[in-house]
Amino acid sequence: WQGLQKEAEDALPAVLSVEELLVRPGWLDVREELLDPDLRRTLAGQRILATERADVRGFGRFDGVLGMERPWRGQTLSWLRERLGMDGDRLTLATTALESWARCPMRFFFERVLGVDEPEPFSLEPDARLSGTLLHTVLERYLDARIEAKAEGRIDRAGLQGATPSQLEQERATMAALLLRVADEVLGTKSNPWRDQAVDLLLAGLRPGDVFVGRLARFLLQEAEGLLELDPVAVEREIPPIDPAVAAGVFDPDGGAQPVGPIHVHLTGTVDRIDRGPGRAAVWDYKTGAAPSLKNVDGGLALQPVVYAAAVEGGTDGVLSGYRELPEGDVEPRKRVLADAETLAELKPRGIGRSAMAWTDELAGAWLRRADLHGQLVAGGVFHPTLAGTDAAGCAHCSFRRACRLDLPRAAAVCSGDSPASAWPAPLEVS
Repeated sequence: WQGLQKEAEDALPAVLSVEELLVRPGWLDVREELLDPDLRRTLAGQRILATERADVRGFGRFDGVLGMERPWRGQTLSWLRERLGMDGDRLTLATTALESWARCPMRFFFERVLGVDEPEPFSLEPDARLSGTLLHTVLERYLDARIEAKAEGRIDRAGLQGATPSQLEQERATMAALLLRVADEVLGTKSNPWRDQAVDLLLAGLRPGDVFVGRLARFLLQEAEGLLELDPVAVEREIPPIDPAVAAGVFDPDGGAQPVGPIHVHLTGTVDRIDRGPGRAAVWDYKTGAAPSLKNVDGGLALQPVVYAAAVEGGTDGVLSGYRELPEGDVEPRKRVLADAETLAELKPRGIGRSAMAWTDELAGAWLRRADLHGQLVAGGVFHPTLAGTDAAGCAHCSFRRACRLDLPRAAAVCSGDSPASAWPAPLEVS
């Protein structure tokens, strides 16, 4: 029996197994001399990982900062810049893409850098993206035709300000016919429940005798009310690539026009609509859902109003920029507007003051400089979990929830004034 026992013991490994360490982690301290050298290195690496993941001084290589303090960081950044399509030190991004980075850098990495996503689940409801394309196309064609008619002298205004009830009836018949033509192009001509539902939702309020409800019908009513004698002059206009650092120098020369890092960031986009009037201009982006709060503009999460205005107008005096909602059903559409103080005073009697925010050249310059900073961080491989909060980042509907390393208490500590990393670019309001 003793011989058999010695034979069995001699067959056991001379070191502790991984399973034993998991069951009795305290053995690691008292019997480290029994560990195999490879296992000892692995466990030391696990300790470093756990320490860095809990570090409140800042984010590191285990939080989405690619290759931080590692010898292969240069190679990693070369790979990243190739994925981003960079030309040397020039980074060109859609403005909406940089907005998505500001909301959640890690989600930006999964979607825009790796190009991965979960398949969209099957739904019997109309696809929101395709329905939005249909709506935008109808509005583009409708306003484009009126702008052309004004240029040819066939009508006095491209907009509908001051339109009579009979004129509105004629315009909604025109809009309904246009919708049916565009639906054939965007959705195809073959009838099915999904297509018919999408078209019916937009036809609401456009049939003769209907109450003015629905996205397009409400749009016509809002056009008839008008705003500060503004008249549409362009729709769906692509802006030339704009360097936010250079644009900031135009708005606020005292702050300089140099980028905050080695990368030359350029932002692109398409302005849904540009209006002009006596001494004023307006730059609009349509939203089929709730428009972003103007606090998000101040907090760096919404860039379109300031970037598009900088590209089109290059100043804030007499310039309105913001969002126009196109809600479904009998819901009052709202405008969220950035405007100078004088224009805001004229907007308040129209009930827009509560959804408006005053801006100045200095404030716009600061917003643009932060956009430049965000672009520098993208090119620098910084893709940590969101600092904007779970609601702003859309965590509840994110496809990457299972891969995310969001730690809200730690993120709050990193961005707090007590942290050595308090200069980390948290989404704080510039104002």
